[in-house]
Amino acid sequence: MSTNTITLRSKSGAIVLVDEGESSKITSFFVDNDGVTLPGPSIQSLRLTLQVGESGPVINGRDDQDILGLDGGSVEPDGEFTLKLSELDNVILLADPGQNEIHLAIVKWTWTDPQGAPQIGFAKWQFTVVPKTTDPTPSNIKHGTVYIRDDFEVVRGDDYVGDDISWSDDGRWPDLDESSTAKVGFVGESTTIEYDAVITLGNTNVVSLPLTKEETAILRDWYAYDVQTTLSSGEVKTIVRGRVRASDTQTDIPLDSPLPAGSPA
Repeated sequence: MSTNTITLRSKSGAIVLVDEGESSKITSFFVDNDGVTLPGPSIQSLRLTLQVGESGPVINGRDDQDILGLDGGSVEPDGEFTLKLSELDNVILLADPGQNEIHLAIVKWTWTDPQGAPQIGFAKWQFTVVPKTTDPTPSNIKHGTVYIRDDFEVVRGDDYVGDDISWSDDGRWPDLDESSTAKVGFVGESTTIEYDAVITLGNTNVVSLPLTKEETAILRDWYAYDVQTTLSSGEVKTIVRGRVRASDTQTDIPLDSPLPAGSPA
């Protein structure tokens, strides 16, 4: 069943723009085939798919996800629907740095009409995620309220050791000590990967991410990622967020394969 795409607008009529990495909220009402608002108790199922554009990847694992009273979805008795999207729901996955990205929230709901026949409704809401404009340097970090925005690239099949992939503190990070730990999470189209990071304490604290060639070999395309530290007090602080792209190596070519166009003989 096809459905029209609705561009989300504010009450003033302005097109909705969502800041990358920030939470947001969609509110609406469900209606039946005659346009009559459905009361909340009549909704029998409610499912969400969140994706980039019409054919892009699924975001944050939200693929045909049950949201009836779960994962940010709720329906009031009068039929008002609310969908709360988290910071990880509003990440930019495919757009070039500095460019906006179109996201779709596709919602399907079911109910039973007065004659007892099962019915299905669809809505496809479009909104625009805009990139953060803060200067991606450590000086923007203020104890977890503003974090570094840092995009980087890895080559599949390469090893990354030492400080090959690392982030440095300018003194505005939360206080790290010998009891602090750090982890890095990658969120892709259908994959979530978590790595242990290394904290090096000194005049300038550094968090680094070692990756083996076996670990980078399984990466594909774009991921949203963040770096989280757990302090000795038990507090969790996110200090870096951004995107990482896994690109193919151009040198791992079988000896009996022809050289690619433009390669040296």
